[in-house]
Amino acid sequence: MNDITLKHAGGRPSKYLEKSQEEWQGLINRYIESAVDYEMEIGRNNKGEPIFKTVVELPMIEGLADELGIDKHTIYAWAEQRDEKDNLIKPEFFHAIRIIKAKQARKLINNSLSGGYNHAISKLLLSANHGIHERQEIDKKISNKDGKPLELVAKETNPIKSLQLIQEIIDDDDDE
Repeated sequence: MNDITLKHAGGRPSKYLEKSQEEWQGLINRYIESAVDYEMEIGRNNKGEPIFKTVVELPMIEGLADELGIDKHTIYAWAEQRDEKDNLIKPEFFHAIRIIKAKQARKLINNSLSGGYNHAISKLLLSANHGIHERQEIDKKISNKDGKPLELVAKETNPIKSLQLIQEIIDDDDDE
């Protein structure tokens, strides 16, 4: 079935061997192409006009795993498998993860900016899945014990922690 020979440690044979690389790629492509938002009628207003809601179909590794009938951890493991020459054994999964993440980030950013997606959920997903974080810089000038200006630039992603750090410095300065 598959022209890739894989050593198996024992137990149940890999589900990967059930399909050819081309079949897996076709299933991956079908899932990615199906991740399209659509409008669904959820009722009618008092004039009898339809009320629609956008159903978000965000491409996700979990969705691909569900579609393929495998665990998401299996997708990540398959994506990283390499042969003795460091070549990817299952490149379709390696590339699928990158394509899904890129499409997901683009959809989240574009639809959040246009008001189509909930900002809080988009921010959470961009932070958790894409390393995109809100950053705050606090720039405050204080004097050291000699009265000379001391410039403090706190680069802390947590605003409460930033304020605590500044307060500690001010308190230390006041003690002297």
